[in-house]
Amino acid sequence: MATQSLPGLEAQHLSTLGALAEHEGDLRSALDFYERLSQAAEECGFRMWHMWMLGEVSDVSLRLGLVGNASRAAANALRLATAMEDRRFTRSSMLSLALAAHVEPDLRCGGLLWGWVTDEERVEPLLSGQPWYAEYVSELAEETSPEFLAAAESGAALGLEDVLELALGQTEP
Repeated sequence: MATQSLPGLEAQHLSTLGALAEHEGDLRSALDFYERLSQAAEECGFRMWHMWMLGEVSDVSLRLGLVGNASRAAANALRLATAMEDRRFTRSSMLSLALAAHVEPDLRCGGLLWGWVTDEERVEPLLSGQPWYAEYVSELAEETSPEFLAAAESGAALGLEDVLELALGQTEP
């Protein structure tokens, strides 16, 4: 019997390995698996899976202190999310970009993006009910810098197009 290449199974295998490595605390291996999976999903045309894995790449990269990598992955996920009109993942990607900007530190950009996310969550909660949300955003929620707080207040008034231009203008495609 001839062996077939099954890209969907390979993607699922990489996803499982990434999740196991992350669970075991091996973030470098998890990042490698998620990056490989992101590429495989893109090659197979699995746009949503590609978007999800870019989110994982961004999250793990942030935890490893690889802020540039995190920003690029989150920006690419944001591009896919907006193209697919996925409001939840648009917001999640924007949150990842706010965290990356905060770490940089670009308090103005981080504050603007955080302000937009929190205003959107106030109007229609899509992320804040998730078990990971409070811990994930704790650094942003506890920020007391006047520059950050003023930017967050301004960010709450931004429309989606303005915040997309800001978020995507910070990273190269």
